[in-house]
Amino acid sequence: MLTAADLMTPAPVTVRHDDSMAVAVSIMRMGVKPIRHLPVLENGKLVGMVSDRDAARTRGWEHVKVQDAMSKGLYIVRPRTPLRRAIDRMIKHNIGALPVVDCDGTVVGILSLVDVAQCMANLVLRIDALQAGRRRGLTPTDANRLMHISSMLWASLPDRVPLARRSGRRSFAARSQA
Repeated sequence: MLTAADLMTPAPVTVRHDDSMAVAVSIMRMGVKPIRHLPVLENGKLVGMVSDRDAARTRGWEHVKVQDAMSKGLYIVRPRTPLRRAIDRMIKHNIGALPVVDCDGTVVGILSLVDVAQCMANLVLRIDALQAGRRRGLTPTDANRLMHISSMLWASLPDRVPLARRSGRRSFAARSQA
């Protein structure tokens, strides 16, 4: 069973609760890939999360402290939390990332929907390679496992997928049963 620790980004970049939002925003923007979520620490313990959306919603963020803009109602996971439960939590509460915290309250990682999407993309690529007959490098056992995962993935897709609203009407795409 996959766990949060299997997909999390270990040792995430963090900010202190008394840092300014200007510091948090500059951290989010630096690097090759922008960071969208930062755990907020006070005395080394997790007290909140600040996101790029928090920064966008905060007027005059250059002069605001992180503790005044961060989300305080935290949802966390432990490293051994089953991945399915972590994903359910993110979807249910409409959040893009969960801090991964050990039993001492120390942040050991962060699990984001981007991490989950990257894993899914890798899985889909391998499934596509199998279905296209490019089985090079895969043992029969691996091929059987991937085909099993492929069928489970297909079975888990919703029968109807909501599409973008057009003219104020909601439309759906239905999966063919053929």
